[in-house]
Amino acid sequence: MQSVYVNVVSSMVARDLPLPSALLQHAIAGRGLQADPEFAGEVTRKIAALGRREYTNGSLPNASPLSASRAEYLLGTGSALTEFLIAPVPASGRKGSELASLGGIVNLMVVVCDHLLDRGASVDEVLPPRQLAAYGGGGSPVVILLREYFRRLLSVVPDGTRLYTFKKVVCRMFAAEIQTLRTDGLLPYRFWLQKSSLPFVLMALPAWSIDAREQAPARYLRHLRWLFRVGRFFGALDDAVDFLDDCSSGHPNLWNARREQMHGSFAQRVANWGEHILATWDSLVPRTSEHILLREVFLHMVWGWLKPEISGHGPW
Repeated sequence: MQSVYVNVVSSMVARDLPLPSALLQHAIAGRGLQADPEFAGEVTRKIAALGRREYTNGSLPNASPLSASRAEYLLGTGSALTEFLIAPVPASGRKGSELASLGGIVNLMVVVCDHLLDRGASVDEVLPPRQLAAYGGGGSPVVILLREYFRRLLSVVPDGTRLYTFKKVVCRMFAAEIQTLRTDGLLPYRFWLQKSSLPFVLMALPAWSIDAREQAPARYLRHLRWLFRVGRFFGALDDAVDFLDDCSSGHPNLWNARREQMHGSFAQRVANWGEHILATWDSLVPRTSEHILLREVFLHMVWGWLKPEISGHGPW
């Protein structure tokens, strides 16, 4: 399968076809989804401040194999993005800092997982199945971060029944990751969607208290569907950016499921996803100065993913 993917890339180069990332940049910019340069400094300062706060909080520095600056940036972007994701949730601001902290840990955990696996660690070393089930001992950085996530989650969501829901999300998220690693060729869409979307669900789900879910069940379900769409959008961006690397390694990639001549139309479809994500958010969130900044955080993340030189760190 790897040689097939390499042949695909060679064919695209020979015919001077643009790569998915270039097509996406053009399509997303064409929808007006551009970060406002006037907010760039404020967004950067916000991410840096959140990252510093989270990096000095608890045992997180010892849990990450990444450099201090990279881990701090990932905690900051995860926290800032979580604030964007939970803005549509009624009364989520009551525990905003705790919820943002949880999102920062999820972001760091997901990237650390990818980092270790990309560098040759075995799945059993990174994601020990028994420890994932019990959230007990073990020295894997991913499991250490997972324990820290659940330790902090208890102060926000003490209800045992709801904690079971979070554990199910975690198990499905990592099961999809394992399925990705063990798939030769195209990954079934349901696993790709779970791998792409469940980190965002895990970031935002703690914002829904039991009372809020009972008082607004339709809004809760709408928000949950929206989170999956956010994950789908960023998953497509990630696969576009990783297209060449995935083709070289033979890893599954969403763009390989489509003929290269169709990449342009798919880029327009993905841009449409991004436009709808922001339109839904705009319909649910008041236009305060704080929320305008959070809107810019989302756009900053999009372009930081497509053009890593913007952030200086790469995606997230």
